[in-house]
Amino acid sequence: MTVAEETLIFLYSCLLGCGLAMVYDLFRILRLAFPGGKAAVFIEDGIFVIIATLATFVFCVNFCNGYFRVFVAIGEILGFILYYFTVGVLVFRAAKSIINGVKAVLRFLHRILVKPVVKFMKYICTKIKRIFRQISQKLPKGFFGLKFHLKRHGKLLYNETNHQKIQCAGESEADCETQKEQN
Repeated sequence: MTVAEETLIFLYSCLLGCGLAMVYDLFRILRLAFPGGKAAVFIEDGIFVIIATLATFVFCVNFCNGYFRVFVAIGEILGFILYYFTVGVLVFRAAKSIINGVKAVLRFLHRILVKPVVKFMKYICTKIKRIFRQISQKLPKGFFGLKFHLKRHGKLLYNETNHQKIQCAGESEADCETQKEQN
């Protein structure tokens, strides 16, 4: 490999570093738009490392016959730093102002469209509560506390010495009366 070829590969690796910095800026802008906490940052950084590793591997396979060259890594780092501190600053500022503008518009629309509906619904709910409170005050006491059983249960008797009463336990009153008459 000649020096001219190595220089060309170095310049290409600088371009690869700029491309990786653009991908990192994309993750930073997503982080700014949708904050997710430390776990989301960890996952995004892991994805970026995987992307950078795969890009470097494919670059080395295509341009360096599969060998990893130190000047390729230096070129990637140099290209990343150049983009990050020059064009990246401008891109991030522009994205930040656009995102803040969109958030301001969404806050305005929320204040104009959603808040009045929520206030109206709260007003309706308070009126409905007041109506139900008035209705419940006019009903007889204990009306809502009554239990309406679908099936009548017989009385269970414990500690009785009379076997007839024990045999009637759990049966309907009419059946129990007929058993008493038969005995």
